[in-house]
Amino acid sequence: MRSSNMPRLSVEEGSWASPGSRRFNWIQVSFCIILEGFPQPLPRSKLALFSSDSKRSHLFSAGLVANKPDSVVFKDDALFCNRSHMRTDVCVAKGDVRVLGGDQGGRLYKVLVYAEGGVKNREERIKPYTRKWEESVMKTIDEVKIIRKSKPSISEKSESVDDVRPKCDVQHSVPGIIFSTGGYTGNVYHEFNDGLIPLFITAHKYRHGYAFGGQVVLLLLEYHHWWISKYAEILGQLTNYTIIDLGADKRVHCFPEVTVGLNIHDELAITSQPNDSEDPARGPSMAGFQSMLHAAYLPRLPSAMAKQQTDIDGMIKEPSTQSFKPKLVIISRNGPRALLNQAEIVALAEGIGFSVRVLSPTQTTEMIDIYAALNGCDTMIGVHGAAMTHLLFMRPGATFIQIVALGTDWAAETYYGEPARKLGLRYVQYKVSPRESSLWGQYPPDDPVLTDPDTVNSRGWWETKRVYLEGQNVTVALPRIAAILHSAFSDASNLRSTALHSEARLPA
Repeated sequence: MRSSNMPRLSVEEGSWASPGSRRFNWIQVSFCIILEGFPQPLPRSKLALFSSDSKRSHLFSAGLVANKPDSVVFKDDALFCNRSHMRTDVCVAKGDVRVLGGDQGGRLYKVLVYAEGGVKNREERIKPYTRKWEESVMKTIDEVKIIRKSKPSISEKSESVDDVRPKCDVQHSVPGIIFSTGGYTGNVYHEFNDGLIPLFITAHKYRHGYAFGGQVVLLLLEYHHWWISKYAEILGQLTNYTIIDLGADKRVHCFPEVTVGLNIHDELAITSQPNDSEDPARGPSMAGFQSMLHAAYLPRLPSAMAKQQTDIDGMIKEPSTQSFKPKLVIISRNGPRALLNQAEIVALAEGIGFSVRVLSPTQTTEMIDIYAALNGCDTMIGVHGAAMTHLLFMRPGATFIQIVALGTDWAAETYYGEPARKLGLRYVQYKVSPRESSLWGQYPPDDPVLTDPDTVNSRGWWETKRVYLEGQNVTVALPRIAAILHSAFSDASNLRSTALHSEARLPA
């Protein structure tokens, strides 16, 4: 059952709002198709370009990694298009910008830019989704055609000139951002990595006195009502305006500026400029993104914490007498890569002294419930998978223990290990041995699946998916995990003790 504090729909007003967030109007609800399976990682041939973490981060943020050798940047005063980044294409149109929605040409939308001088009738096409290298998913993304038209000179003007322009049905005084919530939307990792973090980066320049955004209109391709509802509090920090479903809204929307596509830096990361972490106002940063998450969810935290005193969403009840114990959250998986001896780990952790919650996030679990559990925890542990994305909710100094299933070392480090360290978490990797994987009983002891996962992974992504992502569960060795949990408990106890002493020294 949904909390009474969740976003509420008002049919008469055609809008919804949530406590502590801005109000939205909606245009139309549409059905969605969620792609099944696992996404492909960046091609290894291109990853080989990076000899170090800092070099990789620098190349991505500078846009120096190109999808093709002939990638170009096109720029004039009215239209700037950057296609040099491996992950994304972004165009910025300025002037008299008119956006035609309502699925004008079978999954093809138009943005018309009218400006003085420059190149006449230049056309650019953008699929505004941040996985440009992945052809299979990009085929499912709708396209935006941007046409740059020059205004005629005085001698060329006639009474009919204005008649050929689409009439503005809605005149916006603030810029717009067009992007897609299709592709791998439905997988929480991609919802943050390919969507929300890039949106935060792109909207940052439109803050104009607001903390994280606000003065910008969001225009969505592959609009999903459930996505709008799921991330209501976050979207309420990024825009003050109606979120527009371009596929359903047939009106012509006019803007002074429109960005088509989203900027992206790295996996669950923003490449900060100097001092960004100390002053998020200097530019987009992960410190700023996490501050936005706090602003979005803190107003609802008291009710969420009260709610978590009962057994819901797979959480184990936490008696109030345990509230001062270090808190451990176990992220539980119900599908492949399940932790088969999870109950024994719960008992072990409780014996060490942790207050333990087991969290099994699903598509219907409210984000505030996950935030409440993880923002207040000292340690999180789970087997590598998309739910590890919720490390974004953890406080700096907390411990994140990732159980790395056989054959998933690279993905575990790239998608979660490296981002965790950048966020100031104490990251601990528990690497599963062949005997701890259920694959041990399926293959001979000398099979490369067990002895040489790199060779198996070199056969291609789909083989990795079949064997290691979908084909195994894990049973961790209790003595090994006990040593890690004892260390995490000691660190958490010391941090809590330091915090209590600091509070005691504060003046009354």
